[in-house]
Amino acid sequence: MSRTTDVIIPLLNSIKGRYLDIHDVLAIMIYIREKGPIGRYSICKALGIGEGIIRGIISRMRSMNLLNVLRAGVVLSDKGSEVLNNFLNDLGVIKIESLKLTSFTGGLVNLSVQLRPPVFRSMSCIEERDLAVRFGARGAVIIHYIRGRLCIPSVYDDLSKEYPKISRYLFTKFDLSEGDHIVIVFNSSKWYLLRPLMLLTLKLKGYF
Repeated sequence: MSRTTDVIIPLLNSIKGRYLDIHDVLAIMIYIREKGPIGRYSICKALGIGEGIIRGIISRMRSMNLLNVLRAGVVLSDKGSEVLNNFLNDLGVIKIESLKLTSFTGGLVNLSVQLRPPVFRSMSCIEERDLAVRFGARGAVIIHYIRGRLCIPSVYDDLSKEYPKISRYLFTKFDLSEGDHIVIVFNSSKWYLLRPLMLLTLKLKGYF
């Protein structure tokens, strides 16, 4: 576990009425970072988390000095930004990026994360795809960068042979190092994808 769980775990334990997992907290913090100042209702609607849960976590995050409350809504404090950045760094998250891949995935909206190794995945990645679907994505694609090429485990050994334009596009979006993974989740709503994307990130980094 990362050192930032010293902040995250007490935050989780303080929320009453529903078990809130680390991927929920990460999604909430990322959304506030990107959209703040933002109101509670907008957070609920964007992420698909109940208003009572959001109210509780915002109250607790404020008491832990992770948020500042403004007239226009909430924003991450300097401490909140530091906690989030440290946790993402500990997870090996290089970037979170929206991609134009509708012709490839069939999803209107595609949200991705680039992960540095080590990454712990099932051989075919079916388990990870099913997990993403269970938490709100329409589907997921996991791409591995190995020996100078992009591959989709158990599907394509070299993506450039089947989808040269897609392969070139991905190389323009990511500065890849050996062993990196690109995790893509898709449906019709960008922010609704944050929870399944963070869930897969935690799964692939061995948190559960």
